[in-house]
Amino acid sequence: MNDDMAKNILVFEEPFKDVPIYRVMHVERLIEILILQKLTLRQPKQWDDPFENFMLMSGNRRERSYPADIFGQCWSLHEESDAMWRIYAPEKTGIKIKTSVSNLFSQFWIAPEVSDTSSRSCYIGKVDYFEKDLLKKVAMMNDPGLEKKEPLNGKFIATKLLLKRKEFMHEAEVRLIYLDHFDRGKGMLSPTLSSLVQLSDNQSFQFTVNTETLIEEIMIDPRMSQHTCNAYTYYIRKLGYRGPILQSSLYSLE
Repeated sequence: MNDDMAKNILVFEEPFKDVPIYRVMHVERLIEILILQKLTLRQPKQWDDPFENFMLMSGNRRERSYPADIFGQCWSLHEESDAMWRIYAPEKTGIKIKTSVSNLFSQFWIAPEVSDTSSRSCYIGKVDYFEKDLLKKVAMMNDPGLEKKEPLNGKFIATKLLLKRKEFMHEAEVRLIYLDHFDRGKGMLSPTLSSLVQLSDNQSFQFTVNTETLIEEIMIDPRMSQHTCNAYTYYIRKLGYRGPILQSSLYSLE
């Protein structure tokens, strides 16, 4: 991991490189990832908590704008959590994938969809949780470069997306964040973050990964029947995944 990458890893204390992180999803989404060899980031406005966008869009109002698109993806530091299975896989067909902070961010950093830009505004960071009143005060803070009319600070924007209300502490989130300088229909908008542009209609951003090295382990929903678990394991193997595939024993009495 080079020094430029390390500067864009936010809120983590050293050593952050081998910190394991997890993401729960529907099994169909994992199959899509294995087939396409791509991960998908989404605009924060699609996240469930409306306070996310309040944090993002407050401040920096005068003659400033955000880049064409801001995208993020949420992971968790929790290895096992009843709440995460129930929230993100309510139909009991969930899959949890494991990687590490450095593994995920290294693949993000070198992805052709990201590294071809003139300025890579990509970040990964641990979410901090605070009382709502304090977050409102932080949300109204302006970018320190505002008065000097400097280019909008990408790290300042990313940091705002790493603040959340304490009621969500159970998620123990880690977020991958990308500030996209492109309008996919019009080409490059600006080499800096200071341009006045409109948010585009892009709802998601995909980047290429090597799932064989990215996904260190697959854990199958503890509520899934053994027959269904075996069927999905067989299909995942047919798609070329050779790493560990286990079923969570969260609800097992053994």
